[in-house]
Amino acid sequence: VSVDGGNTFTNVFVDSNGDFSVDIPANSTAGIIVRVPTVDDTIDEADETISLTASAPGQTTPSTGIGTILDNDDAPVINITGPAIIDEAAGTVSYEVTLSNPSSSTVTVDYATADIDTTAGLDYTAISGTLSFIPGVTSQTITVAITDDSLFESAEDYSVNLSNPSNATINVGQVITTITDNDTAPIAIVNPATVEEGGFLDMQVDLSNPSDSITTVSLTLADGSATLGTDTTTPVQVSVDGGNTFTNVFVDSNG
Repeated sequence: VSVDGGNTFTNVFVDSNGDFSVDIPANSTAGIIVRVPTVDDTIDEADETISLTASAPGQTTPSTGIGTILDNDDAPVINITGPAIIDEAAGTVSYEVTLSNPSSSTVTVDYATADIDTTAGLDYTAISGTLSFIPGVTSQTITVAITDDSLFESAEDYSVNLSNPSNATINVGQVITTITDNDTAPIAIVNPATVEEGGFLDMQVDLSNPSDSITTVSLTLADGSATLGTDTTTPVQVSVDGGNTFTNVFVDSNG
């Protein structure tokens, strides 16, 4: 406190009820200046007030004044971070959503995944919802489940996006993640077959695993104990739809 117009200040003891007393020198017109230190925090909050009540001897009605502490912190800024590249076998992927500073109000923001060249439900599990940051909380996590399939495919992208913030603004609101494939290119597997002579010898050729692009399989027929052209005839036909339809193919002199 100061009793000389703010030229000098003296520390005073304030009890647990907030009470203390100060003597004003005789004949002084400077009154009392009560200086209360405030804390410069990082919390975005409304302006706050404290009160000071004073009464002199014989004063029946105390006088009360209000002191206002003005907030100097900006509303929180929201950012999302996460991996740019993951392996298909990752299982789950985590994204962190953070506030630049705490808030005394609840901050909310919507989130959702979106396909770029992935397919939700096949490559990953789509999610959406709303994150709520109660006062004091500055970080939350979003988790996306990744599908480890057997399909040989190119790398594919999806995004996690933020929108519709309340009591905050969005700075970085999107992360794009690339899923890299962990499957090998398919190989052709020829299965043995048997037919009574005069019938069609249907030999099944399978791929070890599927592919998201056309797989060209090179085939060669060769003599065994049977002679091509003698024990077999033309045209040779192939089916790529499980035997529903067949197409004639040209087999050169090398089979």
